[in-house]
Amino acid sequence: MKLLIILPAFNEAEVIGSVLAQVKKTAMQLPLAAEICVVNDGSGDRTAAVSQKAGVTVLNHVINRGLGAALSTGLEYAQLV
Repeated sequence: MKLLIILPAFNEAEVIGSVLAQVKKTAMQLPLAAEICVVNDGSGDRTAAVSQKAGVTVLNHVINRGLGAALSTGLEYAQLV
């Protein structure tokens, strides 16, 4: 069994690095494998680049589609992995 952690993000470049570091730290303590997926919801900043540098899966929306669409994208990805 594997856990997928979906993090929708819009213009979060300033904080996403520290959030991902903490989520990774917490996920390592879980008794099952975990993958982190950031859904970059059309950000105009470096959210995607910072997330990629952190070594997580990044899915990108070209434009901001909102929280529901970002979660839907993450759930669609979950069905593929």
